[in-house]
Amino acid sequence: MHTILIVDEDINMCILLEKFFSKNNFTAKYVHSTSKALKKIDEFNPSIIVIDYSLLDVNGKNLLLQFQEINKQVQVIVISSYKDVKHAVGVIKQGAYDYMVKPLFPEEILMTESIVLY
Repeated sequence: MHTILIVDEDINMCILLEKFFSKNNFTAKYVHSTSKALKKIDEFNPSIIVIDYSLLDVNGKNLLLQFQEINKQVQVIVISSYKDVKHAVGVIKQGAYDYMVKPLFPEEILMTESIVLY
């Protein structure tokens, strides 16, 4: 079973995504801070990390680079409220697989996760 780590300060978004991924045969866990995320990546070893770009303690782009230093195999999807193309291009240039704008649509999320893994 594939594993997904959700990193978002919005607890409701985390719970929603965790339930959605679980119903679709993924094992998902979430954390609300970058420090917890950096610890969790070692113990959980996720296949995919879903990162909120606008984290309070570290910018999502910087966190993306830190995750890639720990595990170069992990695929990262950045989610954000910003529709700015500049943000999207920036994180994809840094190695993110995709940039998705909130609100997220279930079919779109599932399709992206499936493409990343197969």
